[in-house]
Amino acid sequence: MSEDEDRRREEEEAKRKAFEAARLKALEDADRLRRDREAAEAARRAQDEADRLRREREAAEAARRAADEAERRRQEEADRRRKEDEDRRRREEEERRRREEEERRRQQPKVCIAFYSFFGF
Repeated sequence: MSEDEDRRREEEEAKRKAFEAARLKALEDADRLRRDREAAEAARRAQDEADRLRREREAAEAARRAADEAERRRQEEADRRRKEDEDRRRREEEERRRREEEERRRQQPKVCIAFYSFFGF
């Protein structure tokens, strides 16, 4: 009976060792899965952060381009107004000179050609 008990104990010990090995393997697998999930979550968070930073850069670039475009339009409008003012002043000055010249001509004594012809000059 001692052999049967020894064999039974050996079988039970083998079963216990197999169970313990399976339990340790399950714990290791669970630990590996947890680490994989944590790594995947960390990668997802890193990607989310990279996406957020990219969107911020794109928004900043779009804002810079919009500001540049607004400044360009403002400068073009200022240039247009300045040119219009210069053109208006030039036209006003030309008109003023033309009126002054006409006034000078009106103020000059009129020479009557008939007078000179009559007296034989």
